[in-house]
Amino acid sequence: MNSQRVPVRNKIPGIILLLIIMVAGAFYMRYTYVKFETDQADDVMVVVRSIEATFPKDDLKALEAAPGDTGKPQYRHIKSILREVIRVNGEARFAYVILERNGKVYFIADSEPDSSKDCSPPGQEYTEAKAEDKQPFRDGKAIITHPSADRWGTWVSALIPMKDKTTGSTIAVFGMDYSVKTWHRIILFEVAESGMLVLLLLVAALFIFRIRVKNKSLLYEIEERKRAEDELIDQEHRFRHLVEYSSDILVFLDKDGFQRYISPSAEKITGFKVEELQKSFLQVVHPDDAGRVKLAFEELLMNPDGILKGEYRHQHKNGGFLHFEAVGRNFLGDPNLRGLVVNIRDVTERRKVEESLWESEEKYRTIVSNTFSMISMLDIEGKYIFCNQAYTDILGYSQDELIGLLAFDIVHPDEKESIIKYYQDAILNNTLEIPVTFRLVCKDGSIKIVNHRAKFLINQEQKADKILLIAQDITEQRKAEEKLQQSEALFVDALIKKSRELQHFNDLMIGREIRMVDLKKEVNELLKKAGEDEKYTVHS
Repeated sequence: MNSQRVPVRNKIPGIILLLIIMVAGAFYMRYTYVKFETDQADDVMVVVRSIEATFPKDDLKALEAAPGDTGKPQYRHIKSILREVIRVNGEARFAYVILERNGKVYFIADSEPDSSKDCSPPGQEYTEAKAEDKQPFRDGKAIITHPSADRWGTWVSALIPMKDKTTGSTIAVFGMDYSVKTWHRIILFEVAESGMLVLLLLVAALFIFRIRVKNKSLLYEIEERKRAEDELIDQEHRFRHLVEYSSDILVFLDKDGFQRYISPSAEKITGFKVEELQKSFLQVVHPDDAGRVKLAFEELLMNPDGILKGEYRHQHKNGGFLHFEAVGRNFLGDPNLRGLVVNIRDVTERRKVEESLWESEEKYRTIVSNTFSMISMLDIEGKYIFCNQAYTDILGYSQDELIGLLAFDIVHPDEKESIIKYYQDAILNNTLEIPVTFRLVCKDGSIKIVNHRAKFLINQEQKADKILLIAQDITEQRKAEEKLQQSEALFVDALIKKSRELQHFNDLMIGREIRMVDLKKEVNELLKKAGEDEKYTVHS
């Protein structure tokens, strides 16, 4: 009766979980859209700030925003710069420089060819200019405007004031227009990628929950049938159940690398029968990984009670290979085990997601498409020339403290020399594409582990004169990995403890049987002395 009631009762949490997933998914998609829109605006602002920082402001001073400017070399120089800006930033449609005179906005130059119907010649009034377009002239601050329509279309504009270095006054405003359709398409593409990943994770969570519900039902029935069994047998059964139905693979290796025991979950994951896998582990490792895995195995053998973690590719029965993450521990010194215990997890899907994200990252090579939170820019000597707010928030330094500072000065002393060498090699090889992880020292003395990606910025002379850094603080991630290793060590300790308890129970049972045989012999001997027949038959 109870066994029939359990599955019905377990449907209610599943329905509740489904509703929670649907509501959480809707909120997350909204959050993701807002986040990517904010990130896109931040990335575009980084681009226009870098353009403004290198813009020839002396040439602007020679122009009057009048038709006569077209014959000036400074006008042609600025015109060529604006065309190059649009060529490099392919998602943008127009780039231009405007000024305000007597409350009206006029074009100084734009990125369109002189023959284009969309060209705005010097001195042409921008009659559709709104209060938002004039704001940078008022407060001297850069903005991303709301969608606005004019004679050329509907646009989202990035506007940044260009100031005189001596007086600090705004002499003009640089603008870059993005079509509203293009702007939203970029955001929706990023949201779609994140949405697919979230959907897969949510479906996986629901699937795992359903499995857990079924497992609980099965456990409930087992407990009903085994209620009369003693506590030791019950504990042993639950432990065996945990090992055999775990989604991970548990492997026991001897000192020669022979797989003596493999948990049943290996069959579902690899396609091989357990019997087919009972051979040297090197026979199922990808040839390109075999040498590295063998060295790790030998290192673990030489380290009593040592723990080693790594990844490798494992053969599937269909001929392909799976990505496995393994944590091994040396128990050769334990008389109850005398081998190596390895916990293996299939991380193939995780690697596919990582590779997919990497390919997407490679596809968008401009600043606009990067969504990492910590963004900075160095000159070719390695000094900071720009840091975003997230960079200063995480490290605790102010903008003034970082600008002009040599980036190597906040690298952890233990890694400073290797990072300097890496940078020097990158300059010689003209490549900074490889991600590098190292520690940075915060202002308060704390340490952050940061993953960096770097890219050279090429000037008009096709020379690298700046370096763009996009970084991510992975300090908490590293702490989580360390906690995971500790929990895996506790799991193995529990396995050893249960094995010893089973051995003790077995010894008790054998001792009891021996005692019963001795008692029967003593009874037979007493009966014999009394002249009666033996009551028990005792086998030697």
